[in-house]
Amino acid sequence: MADISMFQKDGKWYKGNLHCHTTNSDGALQPKQMAEAFRKKGYHFLAMTEHERYTDLRKELDRDDFILLPGLEASATVHDTWEIPYEMKTHHFLGLLGTEQMQRNAKAGLYQHMEHIGKRMYFRKWDPVKAGQELVDELRDHGMFVTYNHPVWSRVTGADFLPLNGIWAMEIFNYASEHGDATGYDVIHYDQALRLEKGWKAYAADDNHSLADAFGGFVMVQALSLCHEDIVQALLDGNFYSSSGPEIYAYGIRDGKVYVECSPVVKIDFVAGNVVSAGGSVHPPQGEESICQASFELKGNESFVRIQCMDKYGRLAWTNPMTAQK
Repeated sequence: MADISMFQKDGKWYKGNLHCHTTNSDGALQPKQMAEAFRKKGYHFLAMTEHERYTDLRKELDRDDFILLPGLEASATVHDTWEIPYEMKTHHFLGLLGTEQMQRNAKAGLYQHMEHIGKRMYFRKWDPVKAGQELVDELRDHGMFVTYNHPVWSRVTGADFLPLNGIWAMEIFNYASEHGDATGYDVIHYDQALRLEKGWKAYAADDNHSLADAFGGFVMVQALSLCHEDIVQALLDGNFYSSSGPEIYAYGIRDGKVYVECSPVVKIDFVAGNVVSAGGSVHPPQGEESICQASFELKGNESFVRIQCMDKYGRLAWTNPMTAQK
């Protein structure tokens, strides 16, 4: 891997939550209330991703210091009965409105505000890859970029969704699911995706339905400005990191070593593929409580390296992976 810096020299940092629900689906707060709560907490952008319903409230709620990303959460679910509570497995995808170029190229045109797309439901039997791919393709045909959400909560296996194509990122930390029933954290499937060279980014989000399950998972995006085009382009380029607490200031490859600089943490992991025992972890020296930087010497056989930093409260920050192609 050649020397690279994963963050750009230009740009400012913007904090955002890519996954939440309001009264336009099953959330407890009105959209205006939700936006104002996140703005007051220091967030710069928010995606209101209602179930099966596309919303675009930019004209009503955008401000100079806070913007909305239009989108929705779409699903395909297999049931053991036709009673909704008995969902056996489900795919949940975010569709987020893409760049202006993606919008112009949308084969099926763009969704309209409050458009309902319908939930895809199956009874006892389904082809999970076919069901998922059809939905991914539909979202992309409408000018969206697509995430795969909370696999542990969804009760899927890797065989159910890792073959999917056209995914931009996987939700590796879902605060609401982790807060509610310990099913929100998943880097096992994510690392499998990287070993399969899927090229997916990783992101953390709240998936909050109120304020009780909010402000626990977010992305920090380095973009040229706080506008839809620049934020989305930075996300697509991977110019961001994800966190439930710690901050990451820099990471990359220099002189044959992967390095990271961060806020005080108690452990830094360099997770690597694709050989057994690749990677390593760094802890504070004896007698010290924390570290703010670490490096890992590359062996030359790593297909990817990603970094995660854990603070004294157990909160984590995650980088996107570095590969030979960056």
